[in-house]
Amino acid sequence: MVCRVAAKLFASRRRLIYGAYEAVARLTTRTTINNSLKNSIEATSMVFWIAILVGLAIAYLLGSIPTGYLAGKLLKGIDIREHGSKSTGATNVLRTLGK
Repeated sequence: MVCRVAAKLFASRRRLIYGAYEAVARLTTRTTINNSLKNSIEATSMVFWIAILVGLAIAYLLGSIPTGYLAGKLLKGIDIREHGSKSTGATNVLRTLGK
């Protein structure tokens, strides 16, 4: 009788320990998955912001090119800043070079 009770207690204790071990293993696996997902999201976020910064830098550099001046030089060979309102703006370029 004592042996049966001891065996039942041992079996229930073993199930309890195994269940706790299994739960910890599941949590560890989830944590690993969550950490890897979090790391990939952080990496994606970082790539996104780097792409935004590179795009802004390229836009800034392209915006600094005086297209009116280039149009005058390429189309008629003149310096647009010496004609009309002496501006490189679109209105002066269209008036000076003709539509």
